[in-house]
Parts: sequence; structure tokens; C-alpha cells
Amino acid sequence: MGSENYRYYSKNRLMGLLAERDAEIRCLTERLAALEAEVARLRKDSSNSSKPPSSDLTKPPKPPTPSGQGRRNVAGGFAYA
Repeated sequence: MGSENYRYYSKNRLMGLLAERDAEIRCLTERLAALEAEVARLRKDSSNSSKPPSSDLTKPPKPPTPSGQGRRNVAGGFAYA
């Protein structure tokens, strides 16, 4: 792309440019599909697939505890925040 003036190109030259662009679009479309598949594969962990937890790269976040419930402290009593 650029500021080229294609008006003065021959038909054969224009057809060649279109063929080059078509090939580049095909290549980029294939690369995009491969990258999307890789992203989908990397998003899977033990919480959303049949993979074991030991295969997770990072641990899935723990769900938040409901508010109003006290936390147990080391001595076994409740710690109220």
C-alpha cells in the first residue's frame, strides 16, 4: 500500500499485484486460524477440560467467599475483620 497511482499500471501488472495480495491474505488467514487454535488450547485448564490439575500453568482463581462469614484464625476461633 502507499501512494502509488495504479491507474498507469498494465492489466497484467495489476493482475499480478492482485494475485500477490490474494496469496498474502490466504497466508494471513491460515496464520490467524493457527493462532486462534493456540489461544483456545492455552485457555484450557483443569477447571474447564479433562486435564489434571497438575498440568495447569497457573492455578485457577479461587471463588470469593460469601460476605458475612468469619475466617478461622490459627487458634481455631473466628477472626472478625
